[in-house]
Amino acid sequence: MGFSPNTGMALYNAATLSASVYSVFGLARKPGAWHLFRWLPRDYYRKVDTMSRPKLTMKIVDYGVKAKVVFDLLTTDQQSR
Repeated sequence: MGFSPNTGMALYNAATLSASVYSVFGLARKPGAWHLFRWLPRDYYRKVDTMSRPKLTMKIVDYGVKAKVVFDLLTTDQQSR
């Protein structure tokens, strides 16, 4: 398709990183919440509010490592051109 395998791997890692970050910091519906017409803002919560500090720290460190891998893949790919 005209791009190197490193570029494809970088894009894949970037997509999985954004999905992982959204799964923790994005909104999730509270269990037991119901609606008549549409969901209200109080029917949602952020998973980060329910996580323990060590688990949240490990998640953030993991996101940093993944971001570094994506950055390294993209910069290595650009230097090889």
